[in-house]
Amino acid sequence: MSQEEKKLIHIQPVVRNWELFTKGAKSAGYEFTFAADDDASLSLISMKHHYRNSVPVALPDFFLKLIGNGPAFILRSEELTLLYQAEIPGKGIARLYSRKYTRPKLRLLGGRILCQLAQQYAYLYLVHLLDAKDYMIVSEAIDPDLSIQITLRRWKLKDQATEDITILSGPQKEEIILEINPQGLITMDLTSLESPRCESYAQWLSNHLGYSIGGLSVKLTTTPLRKDPAVTSQVTG
Repeated sequence: MSQEEKKLIHIQPVVRNWELFTKGAKSAGYEFTFAADDDASLSLISMKHHYRNSVPVALPDFFLKLIGNGPAFILRSEELTLLYQAEIPGKGIARLYSRKYTRPKLRLLGGRILCQLAQQYAYLYLVHLLDAKDYMIVSEAIDPDLSIQITLRRWKLKDQATEDITILSGPQKEEIILEINPQGLITMDLTSLESPRCESYAQWLSNHLGYSIGGLSVKLTTTPLRKDPAVTSQVTG
């Protein structure tokens, strides 16, 4: 019977790089502008006659955490305009306008747009951070539930000290396996990193991306020799 220990960290992203957030919005098909930089934004709500339909967009907890104390902004496509405004820190309102879609359709699209923004930002910022650490994407896939599965890898030379000299024993493979769910929540598998470096690396990622949910957890997977379902237990540390 074999047993595999996986070191996992769960991170809720917070926008720290608006340039990448803008790039993510563009990848999702929207032009992004800050409301303060847009002359038409102040009169947008009073211009309802330009739109056939508009609906308020419910802001889920993951999106409020993502935006944090961010400024008001506008997203535009050929068919939609979304306006986000912050009332107080951690609170905000959003409204979706369209010349084409009905109100029931807009209510569905509103939540979908927020998910696209969150997932695109998490993906771009995470790849940006790990690219600076010389990690390269070696595989990428999208699950049926629209979660993104990514494996990143780098090769690092490992020192071996003797009484007289320090020699390099050859390249050591380091892999990070991660999942970004449709709400932008990141689950990272840091199993290939040695402790205590694993803990410090998890803290570094949390500091740059947002904040860790539950800290570093350990997942023990026991796989019998015969073809029985795996037994999984979760321990939070």
